[in-house]
Amino acid sequence: MTRHLSLVLSLAPLLLAPALTCAQGAPGDVLAGEPVPDVRFAIYSGVWSGLSDAGLRIVARNSGTRSLQLESVTLAQAAGGQPILNLAMAVPAQGWAEVETTYIDLVSDDPCVADSLRDDWKLMEISNYPLHPSVRGLIIEDALSFRIFQCIRGVTLHWLDAASGDQWETEEWLLYHFERLPPP
Repeated sequence: MTRHLSLVLSLAPLLLAPALTCAQGAPGDVLAGEPVPDVRFAIYSGVWSGLSDAGLRIVARNSGTRSLQLESVTLAQAAGGQPILNLAMAVPAQGWAEVETTYIDLVSDDPCVADSLRDDWKLMEISNYPLHPSVRGLIIEDALSFRIFQCIRGVTLHWLDAASGDQWETEEWLLYHFERLPPP
């Protein structure tokens, strides 16, 4: 388990600067004129806590100057295949967006996630950026201490600029954020 955490810490600089892949280019190529999305998003579900059978809730923030649409999220192949989350979520320039969709299993086919859940970690959210728990407001208030663990998974994001009709992809990381209280 500590090997996963040390991997996260060693990859932290990479997580802050995702690589761009354009539809016509090789991975890592940045083609002239293609927008580089500055959109961060998080995925939540009550299913993970066992408190509800709700679907997925996706919240996004666009810090860029162009309105974009996040068409879909394709997770890298793991043991069970390549889950695809179809969103068609319009994220306005300098704005927020939120969408709810039916539940799609984004957890059971990844070995790191499955191991974490077996070790009594609680999945809090999935995002394309690292989170600092002190600003999230999701920590149990009466706890004296808590622990954080993350799993990493590659993802391809499919974008659309509605104004121009341009479509492209970016390759990034998704972080699975887990929390638990330390043993007594």
